[in-house]
Amino acid sequence: MVPPPPQSKNPSAAPHIAVWLACCSSLCLKPSPWLTEKAQRHLGWLPSACHQRAIAGFTLAELLIALAILGVIATFTIPKIMAGSQSSSSLSRAKDAAAMMAGAYQKAQQDGIITANTKPSDLIPYMNYIAKITDGRTIDALPTVTTRTCNTATPCISLHGGSMLWFWDGDTFGGTTAQNMIEFDFDPDGTYSGSASDGPGKSIQFSLYYNGFLTTRGKLKPNSCNDASCAIQPNASLDPSWFSF
Repeated sequence: MVPPPPQSKNPSAAPHIAVWLACCSSLCLKPSPWLTEKAQRHLGWLPSACHQRAIAGFTLAELLIALAILGVIATFTIPKIMAGSQSSSSLSRAKDAAAMMAGAYQKAQQDGIITANTKPSDLIPYMNYIAKITDGRTIDALPTVTTRTCNTATPCISLHGGSMLWFWDGDTFGGTTAQNMIEFDFDPDGTYSGSASDGPGKSIQFSLYYNGFLTTRGKLKPNSCNDASCAIQPNASLDPSWFSF
């Protein structure tokens, strides 16, 4: 704390000079000769804190070195932070979509429409979506697979937040056992990332079984069935790295 100055010899100048000295003291700066002279003349007092040496500045070379170090750190950390944020957002959207699909199945089951011939499109009316897309646009497929196309045979459902749900409309459960399933591909950002490689933009494939069990392509039941085959095996490499149950 700066002690209150004694009675000023010049009352009109005292408040201004006292404020400057207080600022100088709080910042540990050395007052200028002009301010020192004014304080001694009008106040007859100079706080000892103002006699501390002025803070030394940085040289240009030091500033450039510091900026270079910050640039290197930013180069390595910012992409990781952004990728982590994108992966977290993708995972959250995927889990919301999985909950939506599970809820749609339960509602369809209550309405008695779940049979061996039930198609993915039969569940769409029970889902919360924006629009059905059949204009030929492409979105990401699973890792190692390039794209999925949104057309009449393989429509996409536009979800809230920009995500897309893709399915083959000719797919059915093909049976009524616990191994029979239909499939949906979920692209978290609804756009093609430009690569078949694994990454934050790749799709996750959800498999919905006849008994309501929902899982991913990497965690299928062995020897799962669709309407064409009952020899489909789990493949963990087809689940994108950003996804986890």
